Amino acid sequence: MKKGFAVASLWILLLLLAACTQSSIPEGYTPSKHKAPPSSAAVSMYVKEEDALSVDSVTLVFRNNAGADYSFGQDYTIEQRINGIWYTVPVMEEQGILDVAYNVRPNSTIEIANCTFIKEKYGLLDSGTYRVVKRMSDQSRFHEDFYIFAEFQVM
Repeated sequence: MKKGFAVASLWILLLLLAACTQSSIPEGYTPSKHKAPPSSAAVSMYVKEEDALSVDSVTLVFRNNAGADYSFGQDYTIEQRINGIWYTVPVMEEQGILDVAYNVRPNSTIEIANCTFIKEKYGLLDSGTYRVVKRMSDQSRFHEDFYIFAEFQVM
């Protein structure tokens, strides 16, 4: 009898824990479909330090560590890490984007000021860890696309 009660209590506790974990995910958030690139990725991106606290817009810095050209457009996604898992933040208001392509030459660094207008697209972000997700295109003969990330904190 005591053993059955202990097992039932354990199941109830596990269900409550699972429910609490699920409820901490904001409505509209979906698990990220992006996998982190290897640390040896040809192109890296980071949020310029002085912009990290301002979530209206950020300046992104791109570093090409390879011998090939890479390009990217203005489109981006914002994701938030919740309980160690990345979730795509839903867009508050879909915006048109300019069809502009930026090129990162081999072994060079470029900085794009106000590259992402976060507040206009996503609204005010709650405090937490976020990342900008950008799609890059390899301009070599293979023309492969891949994603890179730049983390930042909202206080």
